[in-house]
Amino acid sequence: MSVLHQESLYSATAPAALYVAAVLNDPRTLACHENYSAWDNRPRPLRAVLVEWLGQIADSAAYGETTDDEDGNDPGVTDAVRAVRGTIHDAVSTHLLAPDPTVRAAALGATAALLQSPELASRISGTTQILRRLLAESTDRGERATTILTIGTWGEDTTCWLADRDPAIRACSALSPRCADNTMATQTILRALLDPAAVDSWFREPTVADPWAGDPLPHIEGRLRHVLLSAAIERAADFEELLPRPWPLYRSAATSPSPKTGDRCSPRPSLPAMTKAPNSLRPSTVTWTPSPTATCAGDTPTSSGRGLTASAFPRTGTPLVLQP
Repeated sequence: MSVLHQESLYSATAPAALYVAAVLNDPRTLACHENYSAWDNRPRPLRAVLVEWLGQIADSAAYGETTDDEDGNDPGVTDAVRAVRGTIHDAVSTHLLAPDPTVRAAALGATAALLQSPELASRISGTTQILRRLLAESTDRGERATTILTIGTWGEDTTCWLADRDPAIRACSALSPRCADNTMATQTILRALLDPAAVDSWFREPTVADPWAGDPLPHIEGRLRHVLLSAAIERAADFEELLPRPWPLYRSAATSPSPKTGDRCSPRPSLPAMTKAPNSLRPSTVTWTPSPTATCAGDTPTSSGRGLTASAFPRTGTPLVLQP
């Protein structure tokens, strides 16, 4: 971590990354131990940790690449790392179908970070084909959902999984940007929202009651059910189609215990401020307000939208509920 201290890049980072990429296939990297880092004591192969580290380097190198934000690194350092991402991707992508699930998970995360590069965009299609093989063989719900969410963020087609027998996989597929105008995808999301307790049971996610449970899903801002509700608001054709869905969420929030001061809360907003309301939603007749029972120390309400108040408590991920 000395060449990636606090996500900073150094003159030694690119050479170190190339060395690690070159030794990934050495059998000794399959040695399984605990405490490879001070903050992660999971027992897993060294190979998984090294692949994950390469992904962290790629993610740091991508900072400011398309926005021109200053990354704070010394001149030329970031460009040197960006220049070797293709070589690193060659090494990492061979482990997307690795026998060990922790190596596969690390390879998927690293690949997603590497393919943020505009220069590697042409590799997305081929990588998606590899991941389709994984999806056809994997029986792990979390792995399949993570893979589909990643493919979706690349703008690839996920409609074939709208007919999957697993409702969690159908919902994750429906969230893909390419499914935004797909009627079947919208109906999949709306059906899922009728039973938020079932949605909560799909994955182990951090909650207000148990803020250290599981891990957030990648590419999902906060709780999955709140992201589904946000997508439903964005995609519903009319207000009547949307109306029944928030009430189960309200009842679920009303029975959730509030966290104690100092407890970990959701680090990112669960439900982004709305950018678009259904066409038939009349701003003069609808107000969005948070559930009064689920709060968290340090929460402050936020609002956006002309004539339409969107109030949320970002740290807790409190859902927005309709008040006719």
